[in-house]
Amino acid sequence: MVGFDYCGGASCAAEIASVAALASGRWSMPVLEALYFAGAPTRFRALQRQIGAITQKALSRELTQFVHHGIAARHASGRGDRHVVYVLTDRGLALMQLLDRLGQWRKTQLTGLCGGA
Repeated sequence: MVGFDYCGGASCAAEIASVAALASGRWSMPVLEALYFAGAPTRFRALQRQIGAITQKALSRELTQFVHHGIAARHASGRGDRHVVYVLTDRGLALMQLLDRLGQWRKTQLTGLCGGA
């Protein structure tokens, strides 16, 4: 069995699981996609409108998690919490590239499975 280069030839199950957990929550992908497609710093309410059915609590929880892990950045304008924007960091953009490649793999390798084409 061949080891993984990114883990020095050892098993990377825990590392992969921790990365997968970042994007596996019910609202994780919609929030990541909203930040990505916004293409610019975006206010909380604008993200909430773009995503749709997400509650304020769920959006806040996702954004807090992404900021904590360095996936997104939170910037306040200095006029209090009313003027806060969120943006994907370089780490977040790299995660989106990885998720895009994963989606492409799923599309070519798992055709007909998981309810998709």
